Amino acid sequence: MEARRKTIEVRGAAPNKRDIGGGDTVVFHDRDTGRELDVIVHRITPYSSFEDLLRSEDAARIDPDGPPEELLANLRGIYPPDEEALGVLALAFDHTSCTPVPACR
Repeated sequence: MEARRKTIEVRGAAPNKRDIGGGDTVVFHDRDTGRELDVIVHRITPYSSFEDLLRSEDAARIDPDGPPEELLANLRGIYPPDEEALGVLALAFDHTSCTPVPACR
């Protein structure tokens, strides 16, 4: 994400995530390093499943380094079926709040 190539984050549509809206700042935490990255959400789009999401969103914006044909399996490896059943969210952003890069934590 810090390389600014990933511009869509995928999350399960848990109740606390459904409150996120356009213009909100979201802080991503790296559990390994403790670093944080703030981004401004421009769009949040709900989908009923990962298949629906991948039919509409650009896989390269979700995982710029991964093969698009593996993205569905990768997402399902992160989110169990009961979480996907709640729906999924695409949070689109452009790293606006992280300019300049040294200001990112």
